[in-house]
Amino acid sequence: MGTRQVFSYLTCLLGLVSFACGGNIGAPSGGDINAALDSLEFKLNWLDYRIAGERWDRESGGEADSLEFFDNLRQAVTGSEATFNTFRGSRGRLDEETDRRRYDLVYPEVLHSYVNHNRNIRSIFDSLTDYHQHRQYEFGGDLRTPEYLCNQVDRSTSRTDREMAYRALNAPGEAVQSLMGRLFRLRNQTAKRFGYNNYFAFTESARQNEPSGYLQLISRVDSVSRQQYQEILAGLRDDFREGVLEIWDWEYSSADVWRELDRYLAADSQMDFLKLSLADLGFDLDNSPIYFHEIYDSASPAFARTIVVSLPHDIRVVCHLSDGLRSLRNLFRATGQAIRAAETSQGSDLLGRTVDPAWAMGVGRFFEDLCLQPEWLRTYAQVPENLIGRVTRARQAHDLLNLRLLLTNAMFEYEAYRNPNSDLNTLWWELFETYTMLPRNEDLQPWAVSESFVFQPLGYHDQLQAEMIAAQTRAYLTEHYNTVVGNPEVRSFLEHNYFRFGGRYPWRELVERGTGEAPSPAYLAVE
Repeated sequence: MGTRQVFSYLTCLLGLVSFACGGNIGAPSGGDINAALDSLEFKLNWLDYRIAGERWDRESGGEADSLEFFDNLRQAVTGSEATFNTFRGSRGRLDEETDRRRYDLVYPEVLHSYVNHNRNIRSIFDSLTDYHQHRQYEFGGDLRTPEYLCNQVDRSTSRTDREMAYRALNAPGEAVQSLMGRLFRLRNQTAKRFGYNNYFAFTESARQNEPSGYLQLISRVDSVSRQQYQEILAGLRDDFREGVLEIWDWEYSSADVWRELDRYLAADSQMDFLKLSLADLGFDLDNSPIYFHEIYDSASPAFARTIVVSLPHDIRVVCHLSDGLRSLRNLFRATGQAIRAAETSQGSDLLGRTVDPAWAMGVGRFFEDLCLQPEWLRTYAQVPENLIGRVTRARQAHDLLNLRLLLTNAMFEYEAYRNPNSDLNTLWWELFETYTMLPRNEDLQPWAVSESFVFQPLGYHDQLQAEMIAAQTRAYLTEHYNTVVGNPEVRSFLEHNYFRFGGRYPWRELVERGTGEAPSPAYLAVE
């Protein structure tokens, strides 16, 4: 895009912002808010289209000259003071259910963007953004990516290397710790300007949630998973022969299982696995609007990302494939999110493209878990029965530790906003010890390297809800259709009860409508 065209678009968009949000005197009327919603939807539709194209260019070809420009422009649109003032406290002035739903989907983003881009916080937010975009760590004399170090923690046969990799990942330095502490405090100060005790309460109000529901979910997940977790932890400790079991030893306890399984999941077979197993569920990827860009490179970290260019006609998945389960899980998760977008039938782009964060993650987790089901391993990857049993036990241990870490971080975020002047590092390790029952290492600061705390407020709570969505959906389908794997009724169920609605309804309504039961953490008890 040329400079003249860019500034033409910029002038047009900024003019729309002013027209929709800046010209009212006093409280906006329902008609004003509807106009602002329409205008914001129009702008976001255009911007998201441009950003998707730029991201696709970067991921598939390595260059994206205007991505930063359009990202910044989107932040300027969603985070402007005029936009925030128009939407804040305006839900009650909307008469139509559809308009209230549109409001519920966009206002949390507007609030978060406004807070992070105000004058006091912007420099901190930008510094943390730069840190996360360019993270590399010295390990073994070389600079390594976070993905490389995570793989070392999970799979290295050397306990020294596992510990060194974990420490490298979780010791960001005093500057980053200080920035994170200031971010919590300054967000709270902004929330108090608008009558809230802290940023947690401010954010939950934007989501139409009560703080008590947040704490109740944490308590119920803790209760559901605690006994099983304690039993698995006791077994791992009994089997461990290298001293005290630490966090960097957990995944290694199953590393031999994962390495053996990886041999059945070669990179050049993963697209075939995906297409065959999804075809048996009723999804024909070759005749869908989902386009794949595949990169095969076993020397680089595996990833897969969904890019919605034009809903529902142009959804793309860029996937960097390597041998093994990690790559396959990434591929299934991203494709599940692409299918959700392709199957929506909402006329409104906002209601089609935008869904609750927990819902998007939950759908991805449902598809990701397919390739770890015993029936899938047996049918598609032809894994022997003795290995399938070991994989099932290893998955149980992995899933339970993941749940306990999600509890740690979700509770930390609540407490950190409630009292940001406390010693946040001590707080995190106290919660870590409570929920994981593993030793503290207070010279490290895992909380300070969390991208979720920076970019996705209450994101760990969303992840807990996503696990609940995936587990309850899988349990319902297994009970009523005997199996999820290879069952063509799965597409019919998902399309009819979930996907076609896009973001039209809150995810709790969709789960209850589909499964006949309100969302319940009970299904998080690992089989």
